[in-house]
Amino acid sequence: MSDIAVEVELAPAWTELPLDPAVDLESWAAAEAERIAARYAADGEAASPEALARDLRGRAEDSREREPLFALALYLSGFSASVAWLETEVWKPSEAMPELSLERLTQALSYRHFGAPDLRDVRTMAGPGARIRQNVRGERLLRVGPRRVLHTLTYAVRPETTDRAVVMRVSWRSAALDEPVETMADRAAETLTVTAAPEREGTE
Repeated sequence: MSDIAVEVELAPAWTELPLDPAVDLESWAAAEAERIAARYAADGEAASPEALARDLRGRAEDSREREPLFALALYLSGFSASVAWLETEVWKPSEAMPELSLERLTQALSYRHFGAPDLRDVRTMAGPGARIRQNVRGERLLRVGPRRVLHTLTYAVRPETTDRAVVMRVSWRSAALDEPVETMADRAAETLTVTAAPEREGTE
């Protein structure tokens, strides 16, 4: 469990995925799918709660494998599945990277699958950060054949109140969503805050 708490402000179209294994995914996904379908209906779009529930379960199971601090999926009206995904994790100093400088973080998080990434400096409410926009090779659709392209936007943030680093990744598959997803991600990154995690009962 992280010793810091990280928060970002996101639009209601983002759904937080339950990472606690004690949460029953079947019940949660069914209820959340009905809520998303109702939002779609208010926008004049039909939706299949069953298809949404399947996608919600799959997305939550996938994120649980990586154990991020928190994870969300983006559901836009008219789409029967999530169109983008956000995961945030906390990095601690280690032997391999004793000092979590923005330069070292950028090097560790940059890939050149399709050329050099677009690197920019950013400022968040928690402190300075680096913005890394790049496309990477995703999973294969079949056992053999080309891999799908995954569009990604990663923010490496060095909070001013801790020696930890926060890494927030946003990914999506459709190039048609580049502009709206990047806009949402940039706005979310600007609101990123870090505080000391509340002590659990029974700890000193």
